[in-house]
Amino acid sequence: GGTTEATEETVGGVVLLNSDDDNDNDTPDYNDTTVIGEDNLGQITLWRFPSNLANSQIKLETNTAGSTRITVWTTSNKGTEVTLPATWAPTAMPAELYVEGYALSSAVRDVTLTLSYVQNGTQVVASDTVNLTVISIGLKQVSFSGTYYHVVRKDDDSGDYSAPHWQDNTDPLDGDADDGGDRRWPILYERAKHLVASVIMKITPSVFWTGTVKIKGDGPGDLDFLPTTATVGNDQAEADNMESRDPQDPENPDKGKLPNHVDRYDPLYLNWYISHDNEASWFGPFTSGNECFVTLAEPQCSPKFRTVLYLATKNGGATDFGSALLNTWDSFESPGNNQTPTGVQAWDESSRAYDIPLTYYAESTAGATTTAELLTAHDGQCLAFARLFMDCCRANPRSVLDPVPDTVSVKPPPECGSPSPVVVRNIEISGATYEGTLWPYSIADWDLNGSIPGQNSPEPAQQWFGSGHWIVGLYQWPHLLGSDPALFYLDPSYGVEAADARAYTNAVCPIMQMTDENSPYFRRWRDPNVEGATVDLVLHGATPTP
Repeated sequence: GGTTEATEETVGGVVLLNSDDDNDNDTPDYNDTTVIGEDNLGQITLWRFPSNLANSQIKLETNTAGSTRITVWTTSNKGTEVTLPATWAPTAMPAELYVEGYALSSAVRDVTLTLSYVQNGTQVVASDTVNLTVISIGLKQVSFSGTYYHVVRKDDDSGDYSAPHWQDNTDPLDGDADDGGDRRWPILYERAKHLVASVIMKITPSVFWTGTVKIKGDGPGDLDFLPTTATVGNDQAEADNMESRDPQDPENPDKGKLPNHVDRYDPLYLNWYISHDNEASWFGPFTSGNECFVTLAEPQCSPKFRTVLYLATKNGGATDFGSALLNTWDSFESPGNNQTPTGVQAWDESSRAYDIPLTYYAESTAGATTTAELLTAHDGQCLAFARLFMDCCRANPRSVLDPVPDTVSVKPPPECGSPSPVVVRNIEISGATYEGTLWPYSIADWDLNGSIPGQNSPEPAQQWFGSGHWIVGLYQWPHLLGSDPALFYLDPSYGVEAADARAYTNAVCPIMQMTDENSPYFRRWRDPNVEGATVDLVLHGATPTP
């Protein structure tokens, strides 16, 4: 820590114990000789006058305590160690060196560094001493809260990602939350709101921290935390309920907020600093990082599963429900040209990434029909994917006048008989031969090219449905009164969208198998003399929300 000529002995300087792991090699940095990204060494400036006294040397030495508690290096990332005591010719003396804390002080100012101008071997012409204290500072944990904070649920429904959301549980602290037993958990806030954070810093030895201790934070843009007085005790300093503000305009309640649109930080990095002398000097940064979901308003999906929030926010920027829905749909939508949609991926706790594909009928035995079941089994039926997409829509809730998404079943119209299973195929028609009184194309006139790809499933094991297929219909708001037809068809299982029933049927279900015949037929012509007069799938009704 910085010190002046007037205070270098009475107050002294501070050296940080270099116990973190800036180069991520699972070794405390004080045991490394070179550390890329090193940020804990303290710079000391060496000065002499006159610049070249005859028959003289410059000597740098430490006391007995210093010999076991500090190490001196030539550069800020260590490099070459300077063995103490060290001597130089006056003209060869380095202008600056870097001090590393190797072991904690047992008392305040128990380490000394003395720079001497020595003439004729033993005569000390001038000397200057600075007293040092080797202390340990580390970020222990960060917890988020507030009126507009909402807890995220684990995908396996085993519990919540509750506070503390960032926690370093290694001993000694290594500066990250990536080790076994650490926490780096997601957080959820509504858009255009302040963050609220409580921070605990580990500080040793506690006898050093006798002044006014403050903690502050620095995030992206004006998302900062003003210096807040901390409570000190048990080798910890804690600042509670710090609300994000703009340090340049701290009294303005409209600043220091999250963006006014749907967003996802991956992660939200916050740099924390601590002062032991009422803001005269600061130690840091000590960095936390959390995945942060930002939604339009309080999500109406329940539970608020992590993967649901991810799919609802990863394509950010929306300021209204319609845009948020379309951005979410981008993750479900098929790329076309018979390519498999692969954008629906779930969180993997072991790899700490969204890399578990959620598949549509990868196995014929797929039984998941709810969002919770799909996030556990990772393979599901059409109703599970419809409900997953609906939960993603609820994560960015609609206003009263916004279109209404709803899970609906589609199936052949009543004149096709009951039941009338539908076969999902890619088909090419090679002729136009009519057969029988129902005027279907002959089976000899069509070629099967395999099933239409489903979510993360090039060839879904289930290619037909007998009692209906669940999709999401997008309605204008009067649908709440039971009046309007669907404005749009969204099929999350196949990633297919369509503007009306005909377009949807053409895209997904070109065959309807008739129960009163011995073979499957193409969609029946209502009138063989009218081009395009075919039977289309119709909406069957909504399912209760599970």
